[in-house]
Amino acid sequence: MRKICFVTCGALPVPAIKGGAIEQLIELLINENERTPKFEFTVVECCDSKVEQEFKKYKYTHFVQLKHPKSRENKLWWKLRGGVRKLTGNDISIILPFNRRVRNFLCNNGADFDYIISEGCEIGVFSKPSKMYGTDKFVNHIHCETFSTPFQENTFGHIIVVGDFIKKQFMSSMTKKDMSISVLKNRIDLSKFAKNIHLKEKTEIRRNLGFSLDDFVIIYCGRIIEVKGVKELIEAVLSIDNPKIKVMIVGSSDFKGAQMTDYQSSVCNMAVQHKDRVVFTGYIDNMNLYRYHKSADIAVVPSICEEAFNIAILEFLASGIPTIATRSGGLVEEGTSATTLFIDKEHDLVNSIRKAIMELYNNPSKLSVMSKRSVERSRLFDKNMYLNEFENVINQLGQNE
Repeated sequence: MRKICFVTCGALPVPAIKGGAIEQLIELLINENERTPKFEFTVVECCDSKVEQEFKKYKYTHFVQLKHPKSRENKLWWKLRGGVRKLTGNDISIILPFNRRVRNFLCNNGADFDYIISEGCEIGVFSKPSKMYGTDKFVNHIHCETFSTPFQENTFGHIIVVGDFIKKQFMSSMTKKDMSISVLKNRIDLSKFAKNIHLKEKTEIRRNLGFSLDDFVIIYCGRIIEVKGVKELIEAVLSIDNPKIKVMIVGSSDFKGAQMTDYQSSVCNMAVQHKDRVVFTGYIDNMNLYRYHKSADIAVVPSICEEAFNIAILEFLASGIPTIATRSGGLVEEGTSATTLFIDKEHDLVNSIRKAIMELYNNPSKLSVMSKRSVERSRLFDKNMYLNEFENVINQLGQNE
């Protein structure tokens, strides 16, 4: 079996007991690989004692845990990196303690793997190992909006992207036009969201959140950060002169255990001031998320940024929830006009969200049709084909060398 090494950014563990879209995708691959062994996987990640007991489940995946100090230096770096990426579309490179440990591991063990795949890790980590073992061994799996750089092209021999939007964007900035670039679209475990809940449970969940059965509940699920448009969603709901229309905000500033940011504090303050219409649940474990999906009437994905390939909207589709979403990057690759009411994010987003909410609120028959079409659409993104598609991509990499 070919040996593949996944290198995470070290923020969250695999298996994804603390959330994280990338971590969940890696978990899908390693779980399916246990059922149908095709590869020998290694996951390089941060130390986390809570996840160690999960390792016993895996025969074909090895886990390498490296220390990741939670220092002020690291936090400042991530803020700086995010700001530069937002302003320029490019990344900056710096080697912090965890990254140095990753680099040393790759330098010492790189020869053991057929491919080493960066899963959101700082790309500067791979420069030295790439020079030692050759760029063809190194793959950058891109999960967000980004552009190519000479440094990246000289470090990685292959690029994997999560959707067609990101592929077009990346290719537009490539200087090496013959560089290998493949699409591996995100998948989810449909079985987690295809479950139904009884009316009694729905009533209980709504009651605990301060909602009644006759309320029209909107759900947002994801990180509470500015580029996700959460504040605009809340403002849109509050602008509607109907106290029965309410919103449930599921998520934290950066997954389970995260510290509250200034932006999240402002969103929470809005919830406190309008607690009869805005409820902030905090982080909900992925295994229990479907219960909150099934307790809502519609979902909104109000992203201001260009989404690469959003996991949340796939989960909404699988739960059969009609969605409102901005025309943002890869979102239009996931939903269709039959499942999703797409809105413009460039001009007066608050008003666009408000109008879309009212359109669905006033059209119950449309909601019913959208719900059925959503479930049908979600089957295109089932996890069962993810490992096979990953294998096809790996085979293509070998042909391109």
